[in-house]
Amino acid sequence: MGASASSLVSSVLQEYGDATRAVLFDYLPAKEPRRYLYDLAAEYPRRGGRAFRPSLCIATARAFGTPMEVALPTAVSIELKNLPDRFDELDRQVTTTSMDQRRPVTAGAG
Repeated sequence: MGASASSLVSSVLQEYGDATRAVLFDYLPAKEPRRYLYDLAAEYPRRGGRAFRPSLCIATARAFGTPMEVALPTAVSIELKNLPDRFDELDRQVTTTSMDQRRPVTAGAG
């Protein structure tokens, strides 16, 4: 893949990921249990990244002539469905970091 094709893929992933995250945050209520659920659900998407799964959803829909706005709710549901996997990754990072510092803790305790 040439440099221009690579930058095109990166920019499209960025565009679709940004659009997905913007709509995703609209789905998360600003009410309780915000501190223990909704804020946590928003934490991982706020970090940015490719949002590859929802981007693939949007790209496929657009290839078949569907506007991005129509595909976004499905793309957001894909991202929300995969959030528990991201929490698991975060737990492993916290546990690994704590073990590296020789202070064993249970991630998520407290």
